[in-house]
Amino acid sequence: ANILAQKQLRSIILTHVIRAQRAINNEMAHQLYVLQVLTFNLLEDRMMTKMDPQDQAQRDIIFELRRIAFDAESEPNNSSGSMEKRKSMYTRDYKKLGFINHVNPAMDFTQTPPGMLALDNMLYFAKHHQDAYIRIVLENSSREDKHECPFGRSSIELTKMLCEILKVGELHHLSPEKFTLL
Repeated sequence: ANILAQKQLRSIILTHVIRAQRAINNEMAHQLYVLQVLTFNLLEDRMMTKMDPQDQAQRDIIFELRRIAFDAESEPNNSSGSMEKRKSMYTRDYKKLGFINHVNPAMDFTQTPPGMLALDNMLYFAKHHQDAYIRIVLENSSREDKHECPFGRSSIELTKMLCEILKVGELHHLSPEKFTLL
């Protein structure tokens, strides 16, 4: 419900303010800037939260990324495969997903920033753009090392760069700066 409300608010602002026939005056630009700063700063908590490698709910998110990417290849849940075989398969899949730590990918999210925000972004992309996610993971897993752009590492670094560029969590002087149309 919260995401739906945010999308509706963004749509209304785009339609009736930003894309309106009249120019945006300084006061409106300032208010848009304030809204943008406050919205970005809502992400600070997730950005500064380290993943707890022992937290099963957080580990399930990583498993969900794996499941979405490799569901067609995976064996059924009721399979009688050995635990060693399953661990080996998961390690291989986590490497294909582009995590640095193939055995325990949760360790990739212990650096802040970007913390859990990177994992949130990855899961959002995997769920809402599933075909593109699967294509990216499979294409990158079949490239030579010198040409690889691993999804996991790239997503973490991209989230970190965006947090820096957009100054997520930084105190802003609420001067009449221009907002950034995203």
